[in-house]
Amino acid sequence: MAGKCIAVGALVVLVLAGCTGIQTFPTAARPGDTVLLPLGWGAALGRESVTVTVLPAAGSPVTLGPGDPRIRALVRLYPDPASRLIVGSETGQGLGVNAAAYGALLQQRITGADREWWLQVLCLDLPPGLPAGPATLVVAGPAGEQRVSLEILEGSGLPAGLASFGLDLSRAAGALATLERAPHTTMRFQGPRAPHAIQATLARSPGVGAPWLVNPRGDLKNMAWSDDGTTIRVLLTATGGRPLPDLVDFTILVAGELAGLRIDGVRAYDRSGSVIPGITASLE
Repeated sequence: MAGKCIAVGALVVLVLAGCTGIQTFPTAARPGDTVLLPLGWGAALGRESVTVTVLPAAGSPVTLGPGDPRIRALVRLYPDPASRLIVGSETGQGLGVNAAAYGALLQQRITGADREWWLQVLCLDLPPGLPAGPATLVVAGPAGEQRVSLEILEGSGLPAGLASFGLDLSRAAGALATLERAPHTTMRFQGPRAPHAIQATLARSPGVGAPWLVNPRGDLKNMAWSDDGTTIRVLLTATGGRPLPDLVDFTILVAGELAGLRIDGVRAYDRSGSVIPGITASLE
């Protein structure tokens, strides 16, 4: 890898960063180095709207506005499906680290019963010329701000590229940004109770884009879908033969730069195959 990339133990701090939502583990880097900074659970930020202000130990603040190329990417990380957090939460076991309790904490305080858990990570090239010493990075967006501690070291660093198996992507513009979420529409469901299965039909403008449907938590529900150019059909069923407790867990994402997307019908079923009335859907 070209240059120096400082990671902040993103996988290690998945739970601890979410408990405060304010301060991550401090790290150290030189001016010009690339750093990866976890911003906490549910910190929905995008490069088009985020502002990063570096408050150094001495001197004036440095502000990087929306679209600044030094803000390399804002990427969502999901827990390993076989992690203690997921397994413990779904089975009600502590697994040596209080996993079930952490999962319950996330649902109650962060996601509002939605189990699509993700941690956002900022990939940033530090501005050159920062004075050595402790610094604070204020990452601000429409929904508020996060503050991250950072130790600035003496010397000058270099932005990191991407290199894998001899393929040098150091100069590939946007290589890290390709890991960000593509523009998409979120499909949510409402109703009196969570069913065992949902069948939904979406209409779209023909000849515009190509659909790609995403099931954020494949361990919770199965998804099958098809598209004939004008109509998208989706079937969602709970995994393991057990119903989901909340309708919010049926959330799916519809991407592919589509136009004219609208809901054309929704039918929900219980475990015996009987229709459950009153289940509707919305697109956000």
